[in-house]
Amino acid sequence: MYPYSYLNDLGIERFGSVLGISALAGISRNDLLERPELRVALPDNLIRLIDLANEGSQEHLQFLHNVISEFIEGDLDISPRELATNLHGTYRFLSDAGNLLTISDEDIDEEVESELEGSFTDERYFISLSPRGNFVKDYYLRALSWARKTGGLLIEKTSYFFKRVGHFIATLQIPDRFDGLVDAKKKHVDRIFSFRGGKGAKWFIGTVSSTAGFIHPLLGIPGLVIAYMDP
Repeated sequence: MYPYSYLNDLGIERFGSVLGISALAGISRNDLLERPELRVALPDNLIRLIDLANEGSQEHLQFLHNVISEFIEGDLDISPRELATNLHGTYRFLSDAGNLLTISDEDIDEEVESELEGSFTDERYFISLSPRGNFVKDYYLRALSWARKTGGLLIEKTSYFFKRVGHFIATLQIPDRFDGLVDAKKKHVDRIFSFRGGKGAKWFIGTVSSTAGFIHPLLGIPGLVIAYMDP
């Protein structure tokens, strides 16, 4: 039996997926508008940031662009204004379709919060969203808490996040020899990312659990484990 058996069931329609910061670059050209049935979870601090940027705040426009740029490979070939406008249009579209899941303070898992303590401490990750806070850490605190609670999937465009949290949460790459998970990954990508440019891109799929019951030689690692599939 493979860990995270819900992957084999692909309960995506039920749980949805939470987008990591690098995945935001992949939807910044309105690709998700081609998939109105897709359920997407987004942390509420991202929605506040997008709203402020879309309203024209230069501080928030540049911050949004800078943060996403840091999590991707290469340049983010889109202006801060176009980025904010497109992301605002995408989340409004999902909301109007009833397919936007908002992750708030009420969803925060105390164990996840403890594991992320001390991560992403650089000043460039802080911005005022009433109140001022660490945007990146708060983003992933919500995203990972939601993924752990629901069994939903964390989607990233690059492996940058998984590498950055390795000192805080144990991260394990699931090798390709796990045929069941590879097959599930392919079905997930084919089903969810069948929009223009979606299938041709690499998507890193992460899952979150406590170590209890996780079938892996590194079972002895305390705390949480993020296992991710590298295409």
